[in-house]
This record gives sequence, structure tokens and C-alpha cells, in this order.
Amino acid sequence: MKKAGTPWLLAMGPLILVMVSLPLALGLIEPNAFYGVRTAATRASEAAWYRANHASGVAGAAGGLVGFALNLRVLVGLAVLIAVTGIAAA
Repeated sequence: MKKAGTPWLLAMGPLILVMVSLPLALGLIEPNAFYGVRTAATRASEAAWYRANHASGVAGAAGGLVGFALNLRVLVGLAVLIAVTGIAAA
């Protein structure tokens, strides 16, 4: 039995990283003990908190978008390979 959702999980994983990173990049997350860059320096200064979380949020969002684009290329390449194999076998 074929798992129809498996290829989309490959593409959606990086988008989840983007969704988690964007609030940090936009400075929407206040200092807390659960979510964000939590170090001694970021806990000591609110300015350091926002600076560090902005940098990590931008990096996470950029990495997620690059990962999404690469995974889409893999999915399209696999679809083309399967189509060409099917045509060649017919």
C-alpha cells in the first residue's frame, strides 16, 4: 500500500522551520524560558534577547526556505524519473 502523504512531509518539514523562525525574526516573542535563544546573555538583557533571536530567526527562516526549495527539486526529479521509467517500460 502506497503512503500518499510521505513525499509532502519531505517538503513540509522545512516550512515548519520557517513558521517557527518567523516570529523570532520579527521580534514578536518576548523574553521567556521556553521559546527562543535562551543563554545567560539573552536572559540578562532584553536588547540582547531581541538581537540574538532576530539573527537566529532570520537564519532559520532562510534555511527553511532553502530546504523547501531543494526538497521540491527532489520531488519533481523523482516524479520525472518515475514518469520516464514508466514510459520506457511500456
